[in-house]
Formats: sequence, structure tokens, C-alpha cells
Amino acid sequence: MFGLFKKKSPATPPPVPPSPRPSSPPPLPPSVTGPLTSEMFWDEMGMSRLVPAYLQLHLAVRSPQHRLTRRSDGNLDTDDVPALMIFNPDNPQIGASFVRLMNEQLEPSMLSALTPAEIVSRLGNIYTQVSGKDMYAIVCQKWCADRKLLE
Repeated sequence: MFGLFKKKSPATPPPVPPSPRPSSPPPLPPSVTGPLTSEMFWDEMGMSRLVPAYLQLHLAVRSPQHRLTRRSDGNLDTDDVPALMIFNPDNPQIGASFVRLMNEQLEPSMLSALTPAEIVSRLGNIYTQVSGKDMYAIVCQKWCADRKLLE
């Protein structure tokens, strides 16, 4: 009779297989070795990615558990990020300010000295400074956190 009320041991969850990782981290694009230019951030129509490709790659290297998608050739898909239209060709001052701030605060050679959180925070602050709105910073932070690019 007491057998009906025996305490059951909790079921153990099945093991989670490790995610495949590349043998070596993806290198930074060759065009990132020099000064940052507007062509690296947006096209002639003003369309850009919220997190520039070189920052996505850098954050992915530092956060192996990242959730960025891979193309069939194994490279990271750096286009899988929200697009922006704040770099209007009719207002070149926004773009010039953005490039200047990126060169001052997030130039590729200084990234290794910053934590991923500092990198994303600086990028968000740059968007807030050039646009006057904090919505880009909020979306940037959330996108990076969702993709596990922050430690």
C-alpha cells in the first residue's frame, strides 16, 4: 500500500550534443586592417547593418557559444542582422559623425582591449550620439544578447 506513494527520483535530461565549432576562428575581413570608411558601414542608398560585420566577427570569436548563423561554406552570415536607414545621403553629417566615432572608439586594433559588453555599449552610444535616439542602442544590445555575443 505504501508503494503507491513512493517518492520518484527526478528524470535526468538527455545530454545535449556539443555544437560544431570551426577549427579556427574566422579572421577579420581584409578591408578592416586600415582606417574605417563609410563604404564599410552602408551602401549608396544609406542601408547598413546594425552591427557592422567586423564587430560581429570579432564578438563571435570571443564568444564561442554565439548563435550567429553559418553559411553552407562555414563562414558566419554577417547579413543576418537588422538593417538601418539612418545614413541618409541627404544628411551626410550623420554618416561622417558615425565614421569618426567608430574610428575613435571602435577601431579594429583596439577591440582586443575591450570586453564584448564594452564594445556593444560603445556601438550603442555611437548610434545615440549620431541619431539623437536611444532606440538603436537598445535594439543593438538586445540583438547581441539574443545571439549570445556578450559574455
